[in-house]
Amino acid sequence: MDGSVQPRRTAPKRLPCDATDGSQDDGQGDTPDPTPLDLEAASLIAAVRRDVDYAFQPIVSLQTGACFGYEALLRGHARLGLPDIGALFDRAWQFGNLHTLDLVLRRKAMEAFARLPRRDDTRLFFNLDNRVLTSPDYRPDQTHALLDEFGFPPSVFCFELSELHGLDTVRLSQSVLSRYRAQSMLLAIDDFGVGFSGLSSLYANQPDIVKIDRMFIADIHGDRKKRVLVASIVNLAHMLGITVVAEGIETAEELLACRSVGCDLGQGFFIAWPTTDYSQLSADHPAVSRLGRQERREVGKSDHSLIREELSEIPPVHIGDEMADVFNMFRRHPACSFFPVLDIDGRPIGIIHEEALKSFIYAEYGRDLLRNRSLGRRLHDFVSECPIADLRSDVEEVLSIYAIDENPAGVLMVEDRVYVGMLSASSLLRVIHEKTLARASDQNPLTKLPGNLGISDFLAGAIDNQSEAYVFAYFDLDNFKPYNDHYGFRQGDRVIQLFAKLLSQGFAPLAAFIGHIGGDDFFVGVTGQGPDTVRERATSVLASFRRDVESFYDAEARAAGGIVGRDRSDRTRSFPLMTASAGLLACGTGARSVTVDALTSRLSRLKRTAKTVPDHVAVEDCICGSSCAA
Repeated sequence: MDGSVQPRRTAPKRLPCDATDGSQDDGQGDTPDPTPLDLEAASLIAAVRRDVDYAFQPIVSLQTGACFGYEALLRGHARLGLPDIGALFDRAWQFGNLHTLDLVLRRKAMEAFARLPRRDDTRLFFNLDNRVLTSPDYRPDQTHALLDEFGFPPSVFCFELSELHGLDTVRLSQSVLSRYRAQSMLLAIDDFGVGFSGLSSLYANQPDIVKIDRMFIADIHGDRKKRVLVASIVNLAHMLGITVVAEGIETAEELLACRSVGCDLGQGFFIAWPTTDYSQLSADHPAVSRLGRQERREVGKSDHSLIREELSEIPPVHIGDEMADVFNMFRRHPACSFFPVLDIDGRPIGIIHEEALKSFIYAEYGRDLLRNRSLGRRLHDFVSECPIADLRSDVEEVLSIYAIDENPAGVLMVEDRVYVGMLSASSLLRVIHEKTLARASDQNPLTKLPGNLGISDFLAGAIDNQSEAYVFAYFDLDNFKPYNDHYGFRQGDRVIQLFAKLLSQGFAPLAAFIGHIGGDDFFVGVTGQGPDTVRERATSVLASFRRDVESFYDAEARAAGGIVGRDRSDRTRSFPLMTASAGLLACGTGARSVTVDALTSRLSRLKRTAKTVPDHVAVEDCICGSSCAA
C-alpha cells in the first residue's frame, strides 16, 4: 500500500450491517440518512461477511513438529471483484471503516479457529493492517470482548504487524500496543528484514515473535551470507527473549538449515500448505520431528543431556506476583541474588535482581511503598533482560547467545519456550569441557568425525527404534593404498580429508550421521529416507570425489590415467586414478532381530560388491530381521 490514499477523517455513520457483534441496529435515533459513500462502505462490509473466508497454515516447532499456531490467511477477494487482498483494505481505508472491517475479519478468524485441531496453547496468528490503529472508526478493547465471547484466553491471540506496510503509524499508537501486551496478547513482526523499519521495530514495538521473511530463507542451505544474517537475527532475538519463525520453508534442506541456525518455529509449503479444508490440518507434524533430528553426537551423551545435568533450578517469580511475594522469595532463598521472571504461559521474560530493589529495601518506608498498589510500581518495572536459549541447542549456540549480552547472570534455558532452569557461566564452561572430552574420546584425529564407538551407538539405536526407516552406507576408496605408497602418507591424509569433507557436504541436507571407520573407510547412517534418495546423494559424492581427486596426482599420472605400484601380493602393476565405492543397506520399519556385528558384516560384503559394478554402488533391502542377519 503506497500510503497516498487518505481516509475520511470522520468516522462513517453507523449502518445496520456495521454491527460488530452480528446484531442489527434498530434504526431508531437521530442518525442522518446515509450518503452514497456510506452505502458503498456498508455494502463492502456485507460482502465480506458473505463471501470471504479463511485458510489456515500451521506454524510448527522445528524441534518437535508440534503445532505452535495457525496463521489465518484471507481468501475470497476475487468474489469481491478486487485484484488482491491489499485492495480490500485500501478500499476500507478510503471509506474510513478499516477497523469495522478488521473486526468482522477477526470474528470470522476466531469462528474458524475454534474448529481447528489444536492444543490449549495453540495460537491464532492474525494479520493486522497497521493503519487500523489510526483509522477514524477505531474503538479500543474490541478484541478482548471477542475473545471472551469465544472463550479464548488472550494469550491465544497474536497480532502480526507487517513491516511491508511500514510501522511508523504503529509508533503513533504505542498505547494501543501496550494495552494488547498488558492483556497478554502476543505481537509478531511479519516479513522481518525486508521492510522499512528494520531493527528499530524490535526496539519500538517489543514483539514476542519475529517472522523472518522468505527472501532470507530461500536456499539458505546453500547461501553462506543468508545463514550468517539469519543466525545473527536469531541470536539477537533470543537475547531479547523473542521467538523466531522462519517463513516460507519449501524444502527439507531449508528446514534443516533454519533449525541449525537456531530458528524456533517454521512455516511454509514443505511443512503444510494453507488450506480451507480444516480436516487436513494436524496438531502434530511427526515428519518435521524425524527430519529435524540432528546427527547423533560423537559419543553417547548429547548436548541436551550435558546441559540438563548442569541446570540450576532457580525458582521463578511470575509477572503477576505482588511485590510482597517477591520480597518473600528473597527471604526464603537468601542464597539467590536474582530470580527468573515468567509470563502467564511460563515463558521467561527476564530476571529481577535484588540489587534493583535495594533502594526500597533499605529505605525507611521502602517496602511499604512497593506494597502500595496505588503507587503503580509493579514487578514488571524491575525486570531486566537476560539471554534465553533452548535446551536442545548446541552448547556452541548457547555460548554465542551468552557472549552477546554484557555481564549476564547466566542463560535462562527453555524447553518448547517454557522455563526449565538457569545455566550459569561456570556451568556453561563445564558443559563445554565435558563435550570436548567426550568428542576427543571417540573422534578420528584426522577427520574429526566420530569413530567406531559412535558408529556402533548409532547402529544400536537404529536396531531399537522400530518406528523409523534407515539406510546405512559403507564407503571405501578404491586404489588408495598404491596412491599412499607412491605419494606418501601426508598426501594420503589429504585425500582422506577431502573425502570426509565431500561426505559431510553431500549428506548434510539429510541430517545424516557420518562416521570414520578408519583408514579410507567411512560410514553414513540416514534416518527417515528411502534408498533412492540416499543412492542419489552417494552417487553425487562419488562423482565429486572422482573429479576432485585428479588434482592430487601429478601431470604425468593424470595423462596416463593412473600410476604404477605394487599390489597386496607385492606384484608390480598399473593402478587407475582413485575412485570410491558405496554399499547401501536399506532397513524399513518393524522389529529387527539383528545385532550390530551382523549389520556391519553385511555392509562390508556390500562394499566389496560395489567395487565390482560399473557405477560403484550396491544396494540391498533389509526387509525383516532374518534377512538382516543373513
